[in-house]
Amino acid sequence: MTSRLFWNERAGRFVRGLVVLVLSACEARVAGKHTLPTVTEHPEPAVAEIGAGCDAGDQAFLRRAFLAIVGRRPLGHGEVAATEAALVSVRAQSESLDQPRYSRRVVVRALMEEPAFRRRWAEFFMDTLKVARSGPKSLAACYGEPVAERFDDGELAAFVRDHSADDSASPSPGFSMNELVRSALELDDLSVLYRAHLFAMMSKLLTGNASEHEVELARRNDFGAAFEVAYTNRNLECLPCHNSDYSVTSDLDPALNRFWPVPGSFERALFGAAAGRHVPEAADDGSDLTRSRSMFRVLGVVSSTGRAPYGWDGSRCGSFEKPSVDDPLGVDSYFGSVRGLRASVWDVERSLQRGVGLLALAPDAEGAAPWDFADPDVAFAYLVGLNIVERVWQETLGTPLTLAHHFPRTSTQRDVLLSLTNAFVQSRFSLKGLLLDIVSLPVFNQLPPSAGCEAAYPLPRVFDAWSDTEELSTRRGNSLGDAVFPLSPRLLRRSLHESLDWSAYPEYPEAGSSEESLQLALGFALRDSEPGQRGLDFQGRLAWEATYGACAPLSPDDFVSQLAKSALATAGATLRDAVVALQDRLLGSSEVSEPERAGIEALIGAALEGPVPTDVESKLRVLCGALLSTPQFLLGGVVAPDGVVPSALTPSDASSAAACERLQQAWLASGTSYQLRCVP
Repeated sequence: MTSRLFWNERAGRFVRGLVVLVLSACEARVAGKHTLPTVTEHPEPAVAEIGAGCDAGDQAFLRRAFLAIVGRRPLGHGEVAATEAALVSVRAQSESLDQPRYSRRVVVRALMEEPAFRRRWAEFFMDTLKVARSGPKSLAACYGEPVAERFDDGELAAFVRDHSADDSASPSPGFSMNELVRSALELDDLSVLYRAHLFAMMSKLLTGNASEHEVELARRNDFGAAFEVAYTNRNLECLPCHNSDYSVTSDLDPALNRFWPVPGSFERALFGAAAGRHVPEAADDGSDLTRSRSMFRVLGVVSSTGRAPYGWDGSRCGSFEKPSVDDPLGVDSYFGSVRGLRASVWDVERSLQRGVGLLALAPDAEGAAPWDFADPDVAFAYLVGLNIVERVWQETLGTPLTLAHHFPRTSTQRDVLLSLTNAFVQSRFSLKGLLLDIVSLPVFNQLPPSAGCEAAYPLPRVFDAWSDTEELSTRRGNSLGDAVFPLSPRLLRRSLHESLDWSAYPEYPEAGSSEESLQLALGFALRDSEPGQRGLDFQGRLAWEATYGACAPLSPDDFVSQLAKSALATAGATLRDAVVALQDRLLGSSEVSEPERAGIEALIGAALEGPVPTDVESKLRVLCGALLSTPQFLLGGVVAPDGVVPSALTPSDASSAAACERLQQAWLASGTSYQLRCVP
């Protein structure tokens, strides 16, 4: 059966043609010849080939993709099998020259339509933007709880994208950042979120008993430091030793070079000099650091009677005036195009809007992007893009692409960062495009260390930049073990609650509460003084085990309770069936090896092959608590071996049929030209 399917570059979608996918012993009929969809420009071949010989297979890819994209583990082998069937069918019928990559992109794009995608990434970007969850600077009123429900189809975000901050004719008058975040994810343009947050972060002020001018200076430094972390990753204190034009660790010999910056003199464009130091005659204008932060002045700007940016709710997210007098501290602000004695957050927002628009311009006939990094607005927006790409990469693959000074140490890290960022900014800050490009890279889906691949250290230094210090030259690459990483604390905890059907934990814990203590111990970012950390340290492990080690029910009739009832009510069921169902839910493992059997039986005090005991729920909770502290649950980059048959006690919502129905809804929403049809 043949017909044609074409990619319409202008419309940005497939047109003409239809593909029918039928799951469960079905036959897919294709009515199209396919080209690879281009949500963003694809990485260069050299980047796309990293780790290509160590791919872990489709099931491992899907298990990783579920966790990375929607923030939850698959509900069981049935969901993996149903999604794999769709993937394999796309691959079988596609005439793309890169079928594995193409088919995975199609399926992942559909997963992005799950409601959980919105909550997962709303929560992530609240952390990335340093949204305080507790303390006097808490933005609870403005940001609220991340939710999965759609707010609109992107109309609010489109308004912010196309208008200046002083235009109050919003299609959703009185909105908050909670609504804007959801709208931005629907429009798939993160730039509107980053522009609006410039105002939102200034709505909560430091207080103090010093003089008015001393408090004002402290506030500028407070906002400026947060801005540098969340937006540019450039701090004037570091620039004399490390900037895009020079580093003390650089060397003309590539073999000795330890500094591989993304090309562009960004610091020169933003601060007037690569090292961030101005000429001596500018000393009367304020120190270099103060000048680079004084656009976040509060006096004459933050006002309860001012304008509500974009027409939002000023009582929740702040109101602001445009300065009508010179800076009371006499500081001549200097940050890119934002300069002068009356510079303010209004100018920073306008600079970012202009820079994002210029970066999104189409490439020329030669394929080169028409970017002039000497333009300070372009340089500013590109640094924001670099920062977002770095954060999303680290969230999905666990390790950063730069060192503490925010520059790559290896050419491989530089190439990956450059390739992904160029595609990201050209797509106008498309999160979905960035995620598709990341999960399409072979390094996203590497074999487990136990499987081995090609050589002991087959990868270039993309995960561990320091392995070149190994004494033996054969050990200076990266191993498959370097692709194993601790999950970020919110993702780890959220995925646990999702897996066991537990209610959500508080996004804004009460000050001094046990919940706040737990979140801090696990590494949650709650405020500037508690920026969070990745991975459980000793205190974090103790807190994790104290909270979850008994797997006590945190919601009525949770997964363990339902599983126990099902086991007792199913004729012929064994304890093994219940154990496999629990392992499948938490770890993705649908088998129990002989060594595991012996250990589990000793732990719960019952034979797996025997009938289901009346106290099965208590035994399952003992096992559940043990599983929650295993590396397979706490770490990313480790997935279960491919499954074959699900447990006889697999709940109905985790069956292949139910999974296909869920996938079908997301499939339709993704706009793909393939049609998914579920057949019993």
